[in-house]
This record gives sequence, structure tokens and C-alpha cells, in this order.
Amino acid sequence: MNMKINLRSIERMAEGQVRFWILVEITPSCWIWHGTVDGNGYGVTSYTGGHYQAHQLPYVFGGWTPKRTMPLHHVCLNRRCVRPHSEHVFPVTPSGHSSIHARIRRDTKRKEWFKDG
Repeated sequence: MNMKINLRSIERMAEGQVRFWILVEITPSCWIWHGTVDGNGYGVTSYTGGHYQAHQLPYVFGGWTPKRTMPLHHVCLNRRCVRPHSEHVFPVTPSGHSSIHARIRRDTKRKEWFKDG
């Protein structure tokens, strides 16, 4: 296999990853993004010319391509968490994502009802 290696591209990718990880605080539970945050509370950044939500990049670094058909869900409910782990951020189907959020809304309403009652 004849494959050309573009060293500048590799350097740009490495620099982007270093810039990303400098802005992450690794705690025993969540890995907290301390860079730019959008109006919904999600971390946002750019990498190799593309714009990403910060929690997508650890997956991108591992070779994953973000897809609308497989969004990432914050199980920990911390929108600034970037930890790629089944207890923090992981890919789900859109219908799975919707049902998770419906359950969260239902549970939140139930807690509020019991708190007031």
C-alpha cells in the first residue's frame, strides 16, 4: 500500500488535541470542559477546521465521526463533561436519546411533586 503521510496534517491534529486537553479538568468522575460554552451549556471548540461540541472530540480523537443518527448522551447530566465512558457520555440512537430525556423529565417532575407534597 502506497500511502503519503502529510506531516503538517499530523502536526495540526496533535496541536489541536493538546489545545483541547489543556482546557479539560479531569476529576474522579466528570472530565470538565473549561473552554467556550454555548447558550445551552455545552462546550464548543474547533478542531482541524471543523466545529464540534467539546464532548464529541474524545470520540473523534479515537476515530469516531459525529452523526445525527447517533448523538452522544450525557448520562452524568453535566453538559460540560467530555469523559467518553458509559457512565458519562456515550452514543445512542435518536429514539433512545428521546426516551432517556423523557424519563429524566418525568423523574424530575416526580421529585418536584414529592418535594412540594
